[in-house]
Amino acid sequence: MCIRDRKAAAGTEGRIVELYRGIIAVDPGSQEATLGMAAGYLGVGKCFHEGAEYERALANYEQAAELLSGMLAVEGARAVASERLVTVLTLRSSVFEELGRYEEAVADVSRIIDLETEPVSWPIKLARLRVLVGQYVQGTDEARALLEELRNADSYNAACVFSLAVAAVIADESITDLERTTLADDYLKQTIACLKKAQASGYFAEKEKVELLSSDSDFDAVLNESAFAKFLEELRAPGASRH
Repeated sequence: MCIRDRKAAAGTEGRIVELYRGIIAVDPGSQEATLGMAAGYLGVGKCFHEGAEYERALANYEQAAELLSGMLAVEGARAVASERLVTVLTLRSSVFEELGRYEEAVADVSRIIDLETEPVSWPIKLARLRVLVGQYVQGTDEARALLEELRNADSYNAACVFSLAVAAVIADESITDLERTTLADDYLKQTIACLKKAQASGYFAEKEKVELLSSDSDFDAVLNESAFAKFLEELRAPGASRH
């Protein structure tokens, strides 16, 4: 969407917010108006998000989250409010991650898991964020506990967890050299094992995903490791099985 279109869309959503604000002023208990106002803030936030105006996006996501959180205790509105709040938190957590505000992203993803009856991919995403905030032991422990049930993209995300843990443990000055080497080797092995599981489930069937692997910054710490280079070379080989 071009800048002009984003501004127009943000203006439209902003007018929707003001419309519902007026309705709420007259009828403070209107569930429809509160949900509509939250949707307006979400729409404005998405416009700023797409334009990389992250602070303005966050301000609007915050307003939407606050309104929807207040609706969770309202009889008859919880299901809709919860579903929409998950959408807001999903977008907001991605902004937090883009800005390197990983602890806030952890909080949002943790809340999503609490709200969702079947959180699906969120637990492994939370494990990845834990590593990014320096909690690599907890993050990798959580990833290990999920390994058996992971499939496809989630196996790839698990590989990200362990690869990022390699970088984290290398930078950890609180452990001995022996511990550092032992953990780094273990995390590297887990990285390759998860990538092979992703391959077996068909994740790398598309050539674009093979190339993404070599440019994904989550794998910077293992990019020059022989085991990773071998796996990548095998994926790229003519006639290689990617599933």
